[in-house]
Amino acid sequence: MIRLHERFGLGVIAVMLIGAVAADVIGFATPFEETRWANVAFVWLLPHQLGFFYADGRITRLSRGAL
Repeated sequence: MIRLHERFGLGVIAVMLIGAVAADVIGFATPFEETRWANVAFVWLLPHQLGFFYADGRITRLSRGAL
């Protein structure tokens, strides 16, 4: 995950959000309900990834308005 963070930055967050939404859409709209379990991985890894942004200082440099 750290390598993805270093290489793609905010792109990783975007892919996780898209993946979580896609897993739910596929799970609810098709008979493949098991795909909703992929949402768990995306949702749990999202705060983990945000921790990398906090650790490298990108979040702390944001203004209060941006937060």
